[in-house]
Amino acid sequence: MSATFEQVAGAALILVFLADVFMTVLYARAGTGLLAPYWNRAVWAVFRIPNHQPVIRPLL
Repeated sequence: MSATFEQVAGAALILVFLADVFMTVLYARAGTGLLAPYWNRAVWAVFRIPNHQPVIRPLL
C-alpha cells in the first residue's frame, strides 16, 4: 500500500515539474508556469535578506 502511494506521488511530482518546465520554456513570454514564479520569488528573497540588515557604523 505504502509503496504504491509513493510511486503514484512520485509520478505526480514528475508530471507537475514537467508541466512547469513545458509552460516556462515554451510559453515564456506569457509569464506562465506552475512553480517557476514561486521559485523565482523565493530565490530573490533569500538573496535580499543580507541587504536588509542595518549597517552599524562607528560614532566619530
